[in-house]
This record gives sequence, structure tokens and C-alpha cells, in this order.
Amino acid sequence: MSTDNKPVEVKKDFEKKPFVKHERKESVAVRYFRMSGFYNINDIKYDLLKIIQPYDGYMYNEKETNQLIGVFNSYLGDLKEARKIFSFEIVPTEKENAITFDIQIKMQRDRSPKKLKIHVGKLWIQPTEEASNDNENKEVKADA
Repeated sequence: MSTDNKPVEVKKDFEKKPFVKHERKESVAVRYFRMSGFYNINDIKYDLLKIIQPYDGYMYNEKETNQLIGVFNSYLGDLKEARKIFSFEIVPTEKENAITFDIQIKMQRDRSPKKLKIHVGKLWIQPTEEASNDNENKEVKADA
């Protein structure tokens, strides 16, 4: 017997890797969520009225109208992803002193869509008498 003190190589079938917790590749906002309960058209109408509350009486241009439509799309899109509604459509109509949003919500596939009309008041700035008098004076000077 020979007693060679050679190091014996052990064949490694596996390497021990450190434990790494799986990281989500999604953004900070949670994309998937679960909404419990039953939503009817009155609940949705109440929520939409709460959404427009900060805008009511203060809308005055197309930028804010598009911003509010974006909020409506976000809310109704979340309900659609949670399968609380089947589909929706938003049509804005501009009137003299308000913008009316005609919202059609289809709660189930085999049902007809329900219509909601949401009125959001516009911001009206009435000219003061001084400003109107200044404009008249400019017109008189221009004619002279």
C-alpha cells in the first residue's frame, strides 16, 4: 500500500447558489388587484360624481377635459379588468356653460348598455364694467 498524500479531487455535480428572492419586473404601481363585492350602475354613478367634484365649476379648456376623461378611463378600465363591467364608452359634449359626458356602461355581455349623463360646469369669468368701458374707449379712439 502506498500512502501518497495527494489531494483527492471531488467532482462537484452542483454548485451552491445563494438564495435570491424573485423580484417583480413591474412598476411600483400594482397592476393586478382584486375588487370584491358587487357593483351596480348606481355605485358607479356615485363614484363618477365623486371623481368630478374637484373639477366641477373650474373646467375651462380642452386640456382639463382630456385630463378628466383620462381619470374616467382609468377608473372604468380598472372596473373592466376586475370584471365588474363588460365595456364602456365616453362621449364628451360641450355646451354653453357645461361639458356633458355621455357614458355608456355595459355591465354584462348580453345586456344593453346603461347611459349616464355627467354634467361638469365650466369656469365663467364675467368681464367687469371697467374692462368693458376701457374697450369702448379704445374703439372710440380708433374711430377718431
